[in-house]
Amino acid sequence: NIQQLSGLPSGASFPVGTTNNVFKISDPSGNFINCSFSVTVNDVQAPIAQCKNANVIIDANGNASVTVADINNGSYDNCSGVTVSIPAGQKTSFTCIDAGKSFPVSLLVTDAVGLTSTCTAIVSITDPNTVCNQPPVAGKRRAAVAPFPNPVPGKRP
Repeated sequence: NIQQLSGLPSGASFPVGTTNNVFKISDPSGNFINCSFSVTVNDVQAPIAQCKNANVIIDANGNASVTVADINNGSYDNCSGVTVSIPAGQKTSFTCIDAGKSFPVSLLVTDAVGLTSTCTAIVSITDPNTVCNQPPVAGKRRAAVAPFPNPVPGKRP
C-alpha cells in the first residue's frame, strides 16, 4: 500500500521553488517505510513584454500623459504574475509644445523572481480639439505699462 503524506500528487503542476513529497509504503504484515524526495522548479525565463503604440490627446488645459495601461499589450510570464511599469526618466507628461510629435516610451516587465524584459511603444501626441491653437483669452494676462516723459521739441532723446 502506498500513501502520500505530503507534497503534490503525480501529474500536478509544481510551483517555482522546492516541494517536498513524502510517501508511506506498507505491506500486509504492517511493515512500513517512509520515502521522500524533493522537486525543485527554477524560473530562468524572463517575462514577455508586449507593447502597443498609443495616441494621447491634449486635454482642455493643454496637457496630456501616458500610463502603463495606455501602452501595455498583455505582458506576461510563464510562471507567475508580473509587475509592469514605465521606468524613471521616460517622458510621460506632455504639453502643447509636443502636439503633433511622437515619442518612444519604454515599458519594464518584472516577474516574481526579478527577471525583467522591456519593450518600447511609440506615443503620438494629438490635439484634435485644437486646444493648442486657441487665441489667448482677454483678461487672463496683465501687461505692464511704463510711462514715458513728454518729448521736448527740438531735443533728441
